[in-house]
Amino acid sequence: MIADSGHLSPEAIRRRRPETRARAKRAGGALTTIRLLHTLVWLSVESCMAYLLYAGFAKRSDRRAAIAGAAVITECTVFVLHFRNLRR
Repeated sequence: MIADSGHLSPEAIRRRRPETRARAKRAGGALTTIRLLHTLVWLSVESCMAYLLYAGFAKRSDRRAAIAGAAVITECTVFVLHFRNLRR
């Protein structure tokens, strides 16, 4: 039933019960939602970083730069805490 590569063979997939296929389809929808959310967060953080670079080159210091800096620092803190927990 399982091929050498560790994936299900085509005949095993066809023999799956309908409720298993439906559960897999719902999980795929959740994965798509998570990926979309992650992409939006990534895009906003990268936009903040681009604005910080622009503000720095233009020698501008305003409220938007402070908010963008806070967003970037928050994301960096999340990365540090996440990777620190992975090493334990």
